[in-house]
Amino acid sequence: MDAEKAKEVTASQPANPFVEIDLYAVLMRRWHLIAIVTIGLLVIVALYSILIPPTYEATCRLLIQPTQSSVSRTEWDPLGLVATRSIGTQVELARSQSVLEEAAKRLGNGTEWQHLRSMLIVQPLKETDILVLTVRHGDPEFAAQAANQIAEAHLIRILEAVRSGAKAGREYVEEQLAQAAENVARSRAALAEFRARTGQVSLENPGSERLAQHLADLENTVINANAELAAAEAEAQRLETELSALGHSSRKLSLAKGNSPLLVNLRGELQKAEIEKAELLEEYTPNAPEVQAVEKRISAIREQITEALEQVVSGEVASDDPEAEQIRQKLVASQVQAEAARARILACRSALAAGRRRLEALPAQEAKMATLMQGLRQAETLFNQLSENYERYRLVEATNISGASIIDRAQVPTIPVWPKVKLNIVVGLLLGLLLGVGLAVLAEQLDVRLRSFEEIRAITGAPLLGVYPLVRGKPPLIQEAKTLSNEIDAWRNIKANILFVAGDKVPRSLVVTSCFPDEGKTTAAINLAITYAREAMSVVLVDADLRRPSLHTRFELARGPGLADVMVSTISLQDALHDTKIENLRLLTCGKPLFNPQAAMASTQMRTVISELQGMADMIIFDASPILGFMDAVLLGSNLDGAVLVVDEKIATRKALVEAIETLERAHLTLFGTIANRHRPRGLRDYYHPYYYARYRYYYHAEGSEEGDVEDNESA
Repeated sequence: MDAEKAKEVTASQPANPFVEIDLYAVLMRRWHLIAIVTIGLLVIVALYSILIPPTYEATCRLLIQPTQSSVSRTEWDPLGLVATRSIGTQVELARSQSVLEEAAKRLGNGTEWQHLRSMLIVQPLKETDILVLTVRHGDPEFAAQAANQIAEAHLIRILEAVRSGAKAGREYVEEQLAQAAENVARSRAALAEFRARTGQVSLENPGSERLAQHLADLENTVINANAELAAAEAEAQRLETELSALGHSSRKLSLAKGNSPLLVNLRGELQKAEIEKAELLEEYTPNAPEVQAVEKRISAIREQITEALEQVVSGEVASDDPEAEQIRQKLVASQVQAEAARARILACRSALAAGRRRLEALPAQEAKMATLMQGLRQAETLFNQLSENYERYRLVEATNISGASIIDRAQVPTIPVWPKVKLNIVVGLLLGLLLGVGLAVLAEQLDVRLRSFEEIRAITGAPLLGVYPLVRGKPPLIQEAKTLSNEIDAWRNIKANILFVAGDKVPRSLVVTSCFPDEGKTTAAINLAITYAREAMSVVLVDADLRRPSLHTRFELARGPGLADVMVSTISLQDALHDTKIENLRLLTCGKPLFNPQAAMASTQMRTVISELQGMADMIIFDASPILGFMDAVLLGSNLDGAVLVVDEKIATRKALVEAIETLERAHLTLFGTIANRHRPRGLRDYYHPYYYARYRYYYHAEGSEEGDVEDNESA
């Protein structure tokens, strides 16, 4: 690769201030930050877990469903006060003010119901009728007492609701019972008056008596069916309200009742079957085979209606919502019950109309008596039903059965649920590590310093020619080193890398510069010149840093005459060159101060000096001003074969290095590579870096050299 190719490579790889983060390297560099953050957060979490008062949790479980007993549902809950409530209603009831006020009253000690609500958690057990009451408090005994008292208050509230409903039902039935008794008395009086007036004690035709009894049964059936229809419609409306509260709709079910041809046909078949049953009951008892066969057909039709409604509304409720699915099934059942009641009403009314026509066809006296007997039987049947309901309501009003029970009472907890010290410490450790790593990465991004060889190469896009280690005191010159030493080998390899980068065209002139002052460019220029001179090459070292010259001081020579004197033609170039103690190395000092060093670097006189020097030496090395802030090195380097950039990671920054590379690229100046000066090794990666010679121990020693000399250099 020649110098032109090196220039193309440098230009084709633009400077990049942002490099990929090596997480392992970041962790190694910022381990102290990660450790401080992790330990600090861990200490905070530990203190919090130790100092915070413990919280205990007591749990009580309630079973919300009718108590299984030999008593029918209407006997313990005639109005469906428990069975018609959803589990969601029970959750809200347990958190209600009335329940919590009763529990606070039972607990005493000035407990307020608002305080109980703040510590209470009420949750239904999924896909069950079990309600879980949980109380959290710092006192474990109080938590258990509060949970049990809230459960007791909840049962009392349910029982009060059942009793209140039973009382209202009893009072209503009591009014109806008095009216029914009057109707029975009037019917009996009318029949007695008819018998006394006509002398006819009973119906002459047995068929007339059966007809009268049949008509009375039909009237009672209509009354019961109307009550069943009203109850089914009320239940359906309540279930639709609960379904809407859960975010679901029963619109398809409502439309299906009127728009589904299948349901219309099934409704017609159900009505026909009910009419057939009513006609059969006129001649047969309910247990007759003929009547039972019709009953089976009616049951089959009701099942078909249920399946049809299920298919229509199957997409209304999501399958993952068990509570809504349960409500939907109940809603379908109530609709089927309503359809059956409507069909029964229509069938009974049709049978009543036919029976009345037959009754009118009887002789007048026979028909009148049959009508009076029908009215009496109907009034007596209604009175008997009301009497039974009255007794049931009265029994419920006096009972202690609420339809809910405590299946697990709260026990005094012994282990707090909060704080969970072990869990908190583990979580704190993980969060501390994550936060520490995050802050380390952030600090790495905000850090403008150069951190690795790879970063220097990534930003400059140029090879790393070599690494000169951090040493104590003033950077040494290699003329002070022994024949075989780490320092000499390091600079020999830097020289070899320059030749390798330059390719076929051997460089005969170069400028050594840096981003900022004090990065070691002067020492690098001296050591590089000494290295070339020891290779039996004629070398001239030129102090082109006219703003801050230092080569004459390092070689203990006078400042002038020098470069500035040659450029103003006060002395010849040959006379301005100074011999040094190093064989083959001559020095051209800076000379007298110039008013405009930048103009001098771009002048014709400078190009003339460079041309003359190339005729007098094999290699010319210029020590120039830093790049940032001054264009001296760039203007000078445009007349040379290339440049070497010295980078001190303690001084240079990523931004400064980017600006320096951009300046070189704009001037189309060939950059042979960079030298990392005063580098401090960080871990195994730097220790085994191929250019890091100062950390290696020779496996051989020169004659007269002492192992202690090598060890001293290593310690430096």
